[in-house]
Amino acid sequence: MISERINMIIGIVGGTAGLGFSLALRLSIAGYEVLIGSRDNEKAKATAGEAMRITGSKKINGMLNEEVCENSDIIFFTIPFNGLYTTAKILRDKIKEDAIIVSTIVPLEADLGGRWRFIEPAAGSAAEALKEALGMDKKVVSAFTYVPANALLDIEKPVDCDIIVCGEKKPAYTIIEIIEHIPNLRGLYGGGLENSRITERLTPLLIFLNKEYSSKMAGIRITYIEK
Repeated sequence: MISERINMIIGIVGGTAGLGFSLALRLSIAGYEVLIGSRDNEKAKATAGEAMRITGSKKINGMLNEEVCENSDIIFFTIPFNGLYTTAKILRDKIKEDAIIVSTIVPLEADLGGRWRFIEPAAGSAAEALKEALGMDKKVVSAFTYVPANALLDIEKPVDCDIIVCGEKKPAYTIIEIIEHIPNLRGLYGGGLENSRITERLTPLLIFLNKEYSSKMAGIRITYIEK
């Protein structure tokens, strides 16, 4: 099972910075082939080169978001909320039929030039909005919605965080297996996609805690659950 998962190709839409780039590093170190996507092909290739330099992996490539979707088994959407609908419209016909889509998107006023406050989409959550925009037949789960990108970026240190994955059970557990190839991360199944309405709302709270306690890496552990 582990070898089957490792042979999956992981694509990251919007993978040239922030959480997307951090995930690319960690998943590459875990042994996955990673495709870094961007609207700018040259930027994607340059970022892939930087990721290869940092990780030592040769299994990282940069390309347009459309090509990422055509060639990936798992696709992380790590774009800001304000780009969700436009990006989904462009990419929805490029995604492979059996691909699993992972929404890391959190709808914040800050994406629109406002404060770090949650905006509730009409669908209830960004993950549900992404599923509606891509097509209800798509396998969409949510994960990494409240994980500090800075913690993932520091590849010399383990990430002290649990990752709650919401969505249909089978694709969610596939993503949990992938998550747990990253040292010290634990994936937990958080129920249906509608529970993304809860996990996405954790982000503004963690941003506040970071400011209050002069941190950049506040995370969450779920206690008294053994796996």
